Amino acid sequence: MASSAPPGTVIDRGNLAQFSGMVPSAMAFAIDNGLAARVVAARPIAWPRAYQDATEHYSAQVRLDSQGAMQNYVAGLPFPIIDSADPNAAVKIAYDWHWGPFIPSELRLSAMQKTRAWVVNSSAPGALTEDDSHRDFRNEGSCDQIVIMRFMHTLRDLADAHHRDSPVEFKQRGNYCGPEPSSYIMIQYLDPDRSSDAWFFPSAIRRWRRMKWKGGYPHQSCTYACAQLWWEYVPPKTEAYTYKLLGEQPMLACMDANGGRTAIVRRQNSAKFGDLDCEVRSAWVLRMTPRAAPESILPANVFLDKETYLLLGAQFYRDAAPDTLVPIWSRVASQTGEIGMELSDDLYVPSDRPGFFLSLNLSEETGMLDFDPPSNNLFNPRAQGYEPH
Repeated sequence: MASSAPPGTVIDRGNLAQFSGMVPSAMAFAIDNGLAARVVAARPIAWPRAYQDATEHYSAQVRLDSQGAMQNYVAGLPFPIIDSADPNAAVKIAYDWHWGPFIPSELRLSAMQKTRAWVVNSSAPGALTEDDSHRDFRNEGSCDQIVIMRFMHTLRDLADAHHRDSPVEFKQRGNYCGPEPSSYIMIQYLDPDRSSDAWFFPSAIRRWRRMKWKGGYPHQSCTYACAQLWWEYVPPKTEAYTYKLLGEQPMLACMDANGGRTAIVRRQNSAKFGDLDCEVRSAWVLRMTPRAAPESILPANVFLDKETYLLLGAQFYRDAAPDTLVPIWSRVASQTGEIGMELSDDLYVPSDRPGFFLSLNLSEETGMLDFDPPSNNLFNPRAQGYEPH
């Protein structure tokens, strides 16, 4: 697909309107407030070799049943060939997103503060002011420490008899959630009809409380806390939604953030948006409509890179005007020379707070990907009291 912004173009607030159709909404907010996006030539992003081999070996056996649920999947990309005219194209793309080549098997975030809150300084155009007293402005209890471990359909598990027949897709835990050191544990199952088990430990009552979840997010009481980091690394359960393919389009995407960790330049007493190299990528555009669920899952539009199935942008319809999210990615070479994709930042722009946004604080995190598996007791509320680390 031809680019309407050739390499060498700099998209800034002066010419943003010219390129608005290809700029994710949250990135448009940043550009309108000082970010400069330099368009560079798009470069191919090779899948990990083992993932490519698994795709070639297993994808031919993958099917959708009469209800649109995936069958016979083992590993790799479930549906490597997508025909946009296929009536099932949208749900196949959604499964490819969920099991894509750069979705990690293990994820750990341990930061003193997961997010930063910012206000556009109207008295000084281009300046940003920290507003961390409102970084949880909807009282959603965003967690500063997160552990996620996948148990099925990962390359690691193909030869592991312990995991081979597990009904569990992944287990996750969050600590230091909200203003008090609360915690949660969630187990999501492969069965499309089985709700996730979730336990919450509010520090005020000092005991675990159990709930059921359908596996979709964000929802009305958990928007940014259930989108930032999650939609990039742990896409919501595919079966919690119905899907419509709205088409494909060129999309401005930051896939190599110059080795930097953020779109924001910080100095001692000031901050502003900086410059980012971005590519024009071809994206699938999906409309996600929640199935009936008690937690009021939000409808969403999602923009997915056609080559890597990485998230390039999202719109969450909490109200008539959506909250918006845009990730900023970095290419990272492994010890074997293969390229991995790591999240450098994302920007979350709520619809109901003009001039306000959240960014991830990944510059202070440790142990994001590929760590030694934790003890299963970490995910078992019966085996422990409340001891976050």
